[in-house]
Amino acid sequence: MARDYEAELRQVLESTGKPVAPDPQIAAARPSTTEETPPTVEKGPEAVFSAKNLFVHHDSHPLVLDIKLIDKYKTDWFEWSPETLWREIMDDFRTPSISDHVKSKIQAVRTVHLSDWTFSKWEVFSIITQALNNNIPDFEIMRKPTISQLFAAVDIITMIRNDVEFSQEIQDWCGASMIDEGVIFAPQPIAFCQDEILAIQESIGAPVDPKPVQERWKSVASLPANEIVLEENPIDIQVAKLIVARDYMQMRRDQMKVQLEVLT
Repeated sequence: MARDYEAELRQVLESTGKPVAPDPQIAAARPSTTEETPPTVEKGPEAVFSAKNLFVHHDSHPLVLDIKLIDKYKTDWFEWSPETLWREIMDDFRTPSISDHVKSKIQAVRTVHLSDWTFSKWEVFSIITQALNNNIPDFEIMRKPTISQLFAAVDIITMIRNDVEFSQEIQDWCGASMIDEGVIFAPQPIAFCQDEILAIQESIGAPVDPKPVQERWKSVASLPANEIVLEENPIDIQVAKLIVARDYMQMRRDQMKVQLEVLT
């Protein structure tokens, strides 16, 4: 039986007001700073997101674009060529152009809908991650994702589809990215790469124990944001990076909720 993409995305819309629970064992806590902030918005008519500049604004949320296109075209647009889709959008939504950022996000969400390669091939996952995080992918140079980008991308991808598990290849890629950032504990939504972090460290002769970081993460994340106090030691530095990543992920969810409200 064919999937009901519209119904599934409606469920996403209805859940956007719910707080993020990165780990079922801890309460949500959001510090006041983020690592990944949206690019500075230029002054002028495009400075504030609106229904009129949905397809021009650099910061239009991928899921908002996805929902809007499914509202208009159902799933027909999944099969259209990019040129056909851009022409239809400009005609139907009366927009004179579509920004490269928006095109990248639309192509990314379409790929997630249609292809399991997002969940199985690290090269595809990496490109999708950049597009979902407001970066125009470079197909010649592979960019290593930050922890914040991983959190947000996996969160968005699994909102679009939750019927496919991430492959060993993707788990290895995420685990290696975490290690490169100096973090050895992976909470939700990327907890699936924890075993790979340990395996990679073991393979290079530098085994690690993530429990101290995990315990510190739990204790800090359960506190109100204004009570979070971190020190300059190896464990707290890792926890700080995780807090920043989760805060960025929540910011993107809040952004989606606000934009959906603007469009309704």
